[in-house]
Amino acid sequence: MSVRIKNMTDGKPAALIFTFALPLMIGNVFQQLYTVVDTMVVGKGLGVSALAALGAADWMNWLMLGIIKGITQGFGILMEQ
Repeated sequence: MSVRIKNMTDGKPAALIFTFALPLMIGNVFQQLYTVVDTMVVGKGLGVSALAALGAADWMNWLMLGIIKGITQGFGILMEQ
């Protein structure tokens, strides 16, 4: 099995940044889709009160994901240096 390593210091910076950020953007889209499907399931199955509770608690999920993502990206920078 061969290992493919991309040199991020050679080439056009905009293209390199885009190819580096593309998996992060795709991950964010899937997290949004998860929230939409979760809202549909809760709204149809459990009713308005459960949907309101989901909306009140959903910001905590995004806050924790944002903090964890920021910490892991920060550690990634430290590890690369």
